[in-house]
Amino acid sequence: MDTTDRERQRLSSVLSINAAISSSVVLASRLTDDISVFALSLFSVQSFALFPMLRRRLQGGPKVVSAALTASLLGLSLLLTIPLSTPAALIWAQRFKNELRGNWDPAVPKVNSDVTR
Repeated sequence: MDTTDRERQRLSSVLSINAAISSSVVLASRLTDDISVFALSLFSVQSFALFPMLRRRLQGGPKVVSAALTASLLGLSLLLTIPLSTPAALIWAQRFKNELRGNWDPAVPKVNSDVTR
């Protein structure tokens, strides 16, 4: 790899990080409180700046480490996706629910409203 390719790759990565951080700042400007802005900014720095460096360093190591990392991230995503998506699907499907009434239902008392004392 010659120096122009390295320079082009470095410039491209710097531009990508700048674009990602700029877009997260624009999104953060719409938030109402300071802690939300800080959380979004911190998350964007971690995901766009620090995670690629960690990934590059782990990919240079043994294949077992890369496979273990992939398996653990897959398991973590499943653990987070299932508990969040299943209740949302049930709430969405609630509008299609039919309420059936039959002999198996408990008795509903009828109150006579014109009873005088």
